[in-house]
Amino acid sequence: MPLKAHAHRADDIFTALRIAKEFDVDITLDHCTEGHLIADYLAEEGKGAIVGPTLSNRSKVELRNLTFDTPKALHEVGGKNSHNDRLTCYTTTLFTNMCRARR
Repeated sequence: MPLKAHAHRADDIFTALRIAKEFDVDITLDHCTEGHLIADYLAEEGKGAIVGPTLSNRSKVELRNLTFDTPKALHEVGGKNSHNDRLTCYTTTLFTNMCRARR
């Protein structure tokens, strides 16, 4: 069964990958905020990363290095990644709440 690891900081990403390797578990990195800082390593490991959301504020210390450059950096080194911006989710939620308020 694959493991989905929620990790923002590079040190947490390294830890998640080490644990996955130690227990021979397939892993996908969710958020991967500092992935641009360790892009070469991530490409070497060949694990998938779901980057984002980047369309948010830096509300916690883990988001200090939040940047729109992360998906590009991972793509340029041949890493497996996708970008997840929750704008669609937020827009849908806003629309739903507006409809409820009209009732």
